Amino acid sequence: MATLQTRVDRARTKNYVNSTQYTDTVALEDANVIIHQIEDYITSAIWEGFFWDILSIDTTFVDQNEYTIPVISTGLFNWTSKLESISIQYETDWDFIKATEKNRETLEYDLTWYNTNTSIRYPIYFIADNSVFIYPAPSKVIVWAIKFYWIRSLADVTLATTDANLFWGKIPTKYYYLISDWLKQFIKAWQGKEDEAITARRLFEQEILPWIVEKLWNRKVWISVRGTPDLSKYK
Repeated sequence: MATLQTRVDRARTKNYVNSTQYTDTVALEDANVIIHQIEDYITSAIWEGFFWDILSIDTTFVDQNEYTIPVISTGLFNWTSKLESISIQYETDWDFIKATEKNRETLEYDLTWYNTNTSIRYPIYFIADNSVFIYPAPSKVIVWAIKFYWIRSLADVTLATTDANLFWGKIPTKYYYLISDWLKQFIKAWQGKEDEAITARRLFEQEILPWIVEKLWNRKVWISVRGTPDLSKYK
């Protein structure tokens, strides 16, 4: 199975350099820059929820309002760029109930008031630092009773990362050969060929990125199209 190493080796071949001249360490750093550029461009031009996900992870505790937003330190993602909403299960035989987000600074009463005067049928929450605060506080210990709806950020990859694990499988592998082409800008810069590096970068940003977005844009069902994207800032 092809890996990121496959893409790096191809880039070396295309640009007549070897692993001594363009080391794995440098190539990996450059490849991750490219992958995150693609990620940011896609979420901006197509849909911010391109890497949207649901995760039921937290256990509720009796009378506990504060729950830390999960940090995923392994796998395909490493942090949450946006927490969209949460749902809570107050009883084991209940469905999850979507909580309503509130602005903590505009709450009318002291926070303790919301524990006794907010219905478990209509919970509220707010985000502060790296935590969500839920009202009313749960009255039971229930495993996996807090469900997070969020947009996650891709983690850095390694040279051993397989095609199946690049871009969380959201981009067809038939386009991965372009990673090799996009590395050209960094190789030429390393060689001191600034004009060629600039040309390669412009090709990447002004032609390749819009092209790949157009291809992904036409995929159906799970991509939510909210209007024609404004690509002018990338030109």
